[in-house]
Amino acid sequence: MLAATGPTLSGKLTGPEWLQVDPEAKQAFCRKAFQTFRASPAQSYIISSNVQALTPEGLCQRLDQFYQYAINDEIPINQAANIAPLLFSDLPLEQP
Repeated sequence: MLAATGPTLSGKLTGPEWLQVDPEAKQAFCRKAFQTFRASPAQSYIISSNVQALTPEGLCQRLDQFYQYAINDEIPINQAANIAPLLFSDLPLEQP
């Protein structure tokens, strides 16, 4: 289990670690992952309005959704950050 004061999340961690990390560490990871997601060449091909409206907070929501399914537990966070926004693009983001 990761401590609330632990180091920045590594993209190599998997679902069980993600689910145990404190919200501030999750948000820090999502801000960095969001910047990478928006800078990717594939971004220009995404037509879903839910993906276009994604925010760092929304990315964290998508990762939480992704890791609710045990089949995804072993997928590293850096890969999940690429998959989750597209996988759940048909679901509206929850408002904080």
